Amino acid sequence: MSLTKLTCRKRRTEKAWLRVKSKDLDSSEVEDLILDTELLTPLQQQRKKKEVEMEKKRLEQLPPEEREEKQEERKTKAKHKLAQRLAREALANHAKEQGLQKVPHQFEDEVHYIASFMPLYFRECQAQIQRCKDSEMLKEAERVRFHAFRLEEPFVKLELLRTKEACTVTQYSGQDLVLLTQEEDLSKPHHVHLLGLVDHSVMQNVHLTVCVDMASKPGSRMKEVANLIAKEAPWYMVKVTSMSTQIREFEGMKALPEIFLKETILNREDVPGDEGTEMQAASALELGAAPKLRLDERTLVLPEAMEQWLQSRYNESQQNAIRDSQKVQGITLVQGPPGTGKTTTVMAIIAGLLGANRQARQEEWERGARRGRLGGLQ
Repeated sequence: MSLTKLTCRKRRTEKAWLRVKSKDLDSSEVEDLILDTELLTPLQQQRKKKEVEMEKKRLEQLPPEEREEKQEERKTKAKHKLAQRLAREALANHAKEQGLQKVPHQFEDEVHYIASFMPLYFRECQAQIQRCKDSEMLKEAERVRFHAFRLEEPFVKLELLRTKEACTVTQYSGQDLVLLTQEEDLSKPHHVHLLGLVDHSVMQNVHLTVCVDMASKPGSRMKEVANLIAKEAPWYMVKVTSMSTQIREFEGMKALPEIFLKETILNREDVPGDEGTEMQAASALELGAAPKLRLDERTLVLPEAMEQWLQSRYNESQQNAIRDSQKVQGITLVQGPPGTGKTTTVMAIIAGLLGANRQARQEEWERGARRGRLGGLQ
C-alpha cells in the first residue's frame, strides 16, 4: 500500500473519529464492531469468532471493577473500529467515482488476477512519481550533452554525457527515473520535457530509455522532443525517484502463471482436485459439516507462555499477522509503512514457528517414550 493511500486513509479515519468518539454504542453494536470480520476470509472469520468468545468468557470472570474498566476499553476500541469502517467506506466511494473496482477475494484465473490489479498498479506508480516529484526531486537540473541515440521502437536509447563536477554530486543507478527538460529552473513549467529510465551509468556516461514517437504530428510535444534528439541537442536532467520497487512488482505480477503458490494466491474454489484452499475449508464449516481437519485448516499451537508474551508485547494488527502466519499451509503477506513494526512482527513470527516446532518435537518424543514404556510393560 502506498504512503499516499495510507495518508489519505489516516486523514479520513481521524475525521471519522471526531464524529463517533462521543457516540453512545449499545452492547450489540460494540460486539459487532469488535468482531469486525468484514475484511477477513471465511476461515479467518471462524478463528476471530472463537477468539472473541474466549475474550468474553475471560471478561465475565473478572472482578466487577476490573470488568467495568475492560468494558469501557472495549467501547473505545469499538469506536475506533467504527471510525476505520467509515473511512474505508469513504475511500471505497471515492475509488468508485474514480472508476476503480473493488479487488475480489477470489480469482477465476491468472488473467482475471492481473486484470484486477494492473489498473491499481498504474495508479500506484502515478501517485508515487507525483509524490517524489513534489517532495524529493531537486529544483534545479544539471546540464548534460548529447552523445548518441539508437531507435528500438517504440523506445529510443539515449546516451548522455555529464560533467565531472556533476558526477561527484549526484549518482545515477539502473532503474532510476529521470526528468529531461530544456530549462534548468524546474520551478517553472516547461513545454518540452520527457521522462527517461536509466539503463546504466558508467563514469560520465548515462544510458537512458525514453518513449518517443519519432513520427509524431508536427507541433506536438513529442514531435519537438524527436526533433531535438535528431539535432543532438543538449538537455537538463534531474532524478525523480528509483523505480526498482515498482519494476519488481510488475515483474512479480506478470510472473504469476509460473510461480509455485499460484493456486493459493488465486484462491479459487472450483480448481479440479484441489481441496486445499482456505475458502473451501471455511465453506465446509459454514455448511455445518465437521470434516477431518485438512492441511490448510491446521494451525501451529504455541506454548501458553509464548501466547501471553505475544499478547502483552504486540498490538492487534501485529497479533493478527502473527496468528495468520501460524497456518500449516498457505501464505501470509505482512504490509505496512516504515516504522509500523514489520521487522519486530517478523521476529515474533519466526519465534512462534520455532517455538511451535520445539513443542511438536517434544510432544512426539513424549508419545514415543510412552509407547516405549507401554511396550516394555507388555
